[in-house]
Amino acid sequence: MIPLDPLQTPAVVLGMMGAVLVAGAIFYDLHRDRPAVLDVYSASVLDGMGKVAHKRLFIIETGENGNHTIRQPTVFLDIIPAPADAMVPCWTLPTHEEVKMFPYASGLTDFLHEVSEERERQVATIARHLSLSLDELIMRENLRLMDLTDRQAQGDPDPMLPANIRSSAIRLEDLNHRLTARQIELQKERSLTLGDIVHCGRA
Repeated sequence: MIPLDPLQTPAVVLGMMGAVLVAGAIFYDLHRDRPAVLDVYSASVLDGMGKVAHKRLFIIETGENGNHTIRQPTVFLDIIPAPADAMVPCWTLPTHEEVKMFPYASGLTDFLHEVSEERERQVATIARHLSLSLDELIMRENLRLMDLTDRQAQGDPDPMLPANIRSSAIRLEDLNHRLTARQIELQKERSLTLGDIVHCGRA
């Protein structure tokens, strides 16, 4: 990316840059007087179920001095494609691996922490509602089963009593299984890790 002559300011901002970034491209920027390289990476956070909890673009700017800076994706609103005969600055470009290590030490840690805090709030809310609903159902079914077994112990002649006891015991087992399974799922959803970092392109 190289400085832009103010007289060449575009009338319309280029919105879609994906294809040219993958191929590698040169852009003009009105707001800089020194060349720089922009590397675009996508990073994701995965939960313990293997599902993507969040995905975000990271723009890493590298100056001529080799210093890295994280930029917002909106940086592309301020640049336009350079003409085909534009001169490429003569300096050694950083490798993708060099640039890729920078987000790990800065933006990705904050990204993971931010998503983890939000996921923790979501899981806590779900766990609270789960406890209120299933715990209440389990308690009611326990009381019903206790009542049925007490009646059987006292010699209640009701012919449906054994079947009702079996039905209640199965229902109670199912409720406990649902509670345990959902609690395990919530624990996995609470556990977050960084997913793959993918290099999307360079400008």
